[in-house]
Amino acid sequence: MNGEILEVVYSFDGLQPADAWSQVWRWLSTSGACAGPLFYNDKELDGGTIARVLLKSKANHFRIDGAAYVIDFCQIRNYDCCLLQIQSHAQQAISSWREAVPLLISDTFISARLADREYEYWQNAEDPLQYEAAVRSYENLPLISNGLPYPLEKQVIDIRQNPGRRILRNGFVEAVGAAMWLGNLFFERVRCKPGHLTKVLGSKALTQLACGVVAVMGGEKCFTQPDGEEGRVQQFLRQAIYGVSHGEQTYQEA
Repeated sequence: MNGEILEVVYSFDGLQPADAWSQVWRWLSTSGACAGPLFYNDKELDGGTIARVLLKSKANHFRIDGAAYVIDFCQIRNYDCCLLQIQSHAQQAISSWREAVPLLISDTFISARLADREYEYWQNAEDPLQYEAAVRSYENLPLISNGLPYPLEKQVIDIRQNPGRRILRNGFVEAVGAAMWLGNLFFERVRCKPGHLTKVLGSKALTQLACGVVAVMGGEKCFTQPDGEEGRVQQFLRQAIYGVSHGEQTYQEA
């Protein structure tokens, strides 16, 4: 699970799988990051052919494997959003992702953030079986009921206070990253204003991009620790952006 994930969130309306891939393919072609073969449904295809196949397909998701990246896309109708994840097989400099994000922005763009794959996985692992399969102890972790009736009820890992937790909300993803890009739709749906972030985080942490997106830099590299200074920064970002602390949600007033 080594490497990084760039997760881009779009509004459900207007973004089809073929559109999502076209944006990714534009970035890969422009950056020269498309070296090596691409595989879609276990078939080796070039980027243009994949775009044509997706245009004819009725599927609401896709996965494309490349030599350097894995690209996953899915539409989540119940949450009014689409998720595009670009997984790198190696650690990438934040500067390289900064160049990628503007090419992935469209009218339906909500947000994007950078995360460490392994850290995010364990910060959101609720099933004890995930720990057992990895021969990883969860003895000192808090447990909570899954809330299901008998006989489905069981104890799961309580992740509600994990600074790296990732929660699907209606129209956006509640999560933080060392690098984040927030669009107009994000501020509308989270009910937070760019001016509020400037006041709380300081102008040095925010950059207004030409495309109208606000870039938030919370660190020089991806978060990989839930405690210490990294944990403090993550909790601070969650409170500043979502009004969330200690596992509770209280959105900022518009």
